[in-house]
Amino acid sequence: MHAGIGDESEAPVDPELGRIDVDAQILFTENRAQTLVVLTTRPGTESHSKLERSPS
Repeated sequence: MHAGIGDESEAPVDPELGRIDVDAQILFTENRAQTLVVLTTRPGTESHSKLERSPS
């Protein structure tokens, strides 16, 4: 996957953890037939701490 990259901010809401602010990197193939979305939290933020404490 190399043809395009997009960056966005998202805020999914987990029923147990509440709102989690994440950064989304969107990667897609040249013909856009496949997409990979990578969601990450920023270290040191409340959202990051919520995910660190949550059970797997």
